[in-house]
Amino acid sequence: MSTETGEIGPAIRSMIVAMLLISIIDNYVVVIAEEFGLWQFQLTRSLMAVVLIVVYARFRGDRLRPLRPGRVLVRSLAVSTGLMIYFGTLAFLPIAQAIAGFFTAPIFVLIFSVIFLRQRVGPVRVFAAVLGLAGAVVALKPFETGFSLLAVLPIIAAAFYATSSLLTRHWVREEGTLLLTLGYIIVMGVFSGAGLVGVEILQPEVPAGPDGFVLRGWAQGSVLTWALVAMQAVGSVVAVGLIVWSYQRADPGYVSIFEYSVLVFAPLWAWAARGEAPALSTVIGMAMIAVAGILIALRSRSAP
Repeated sequence: MSTETGEIGPAIRSMIVAMLLISIIDNYVVVIAEEFGLWQFQLTRSLMAVVLIVVYARFRGDRLRPLRPGRVLVRSLAVSTGLMIYFGTLAFLPIAQAIAGFFTAPIFVLIFSVIFLRQRVGPVRVFAAVLGLAGAVVALKPFETGFSLLAVLPIIAAAFYATSSLLTRHWVREEGTLLLTLGYIIVMGVFSGAGLVGVEILQPEVPAGPDGFVLRGWAQGSVLTWALVAMQAVGSVVAVGLIVWSYQRADPGYVSIFEYSVLVFAPLWAWAARGEAPALSTVIGMAMIAVAGILIALRSRSAP
């Protein structure tokens, strides 16, 4: 995608601001998890986000009716599953580890493109994929004390998100950005509503604090918690808008590189806000993932 040179700077700044927003709002999921469960958090966040998107679409006159509803639904299921898993891990893993695992998504895009789309890949991108997956192992340490499924969950989330990226590119390119955003948020809300009903029926024993995030049903919550959920809803919609704007204004091969700024912002904000400093192994793994992602982005612009 060719663009005017003058738009590259604003596009890069827009992407960096989006990553900064994401790093801030996602850091507070563990605070929300003190009182709310995953299902209530995502349901209320989704309802708030739907209102924001519908109001904004009406203001702009954008279409919110899908051309191919079935394809939009499949794409929404893929992205919603990935994000639900990712948000679930934020209550149990340090954010640096969760984000490191989730940012292996470009590596899975490459792998799935080879397997399902028969795309040819040269040695540079093969090396990048191996480097990124090795970085995920270093950052998440899934085998440190026996096999840990929890440590692997962000990588599973990344695989689902990568699937949604390929579906977006090859299945629903003609659909509007707001519609696609609305689609996955609605599916997230439906998932969350079903999960909330399930835990209310089963009434499982719920540990206190973040440990009860996945098992907790409806809670009244404090004003602070509701405010943080509202911040998540507004921040996520704004961040997605900035990301889309960036990709529309400049070459994705350049812009996608700056998505990795979140690997710097997230641990810095966690350290500043909560004194949560990442382990050295996590920093090394994040650096390996970032290098791999940048190599894939740059190489995808030219050679196989």
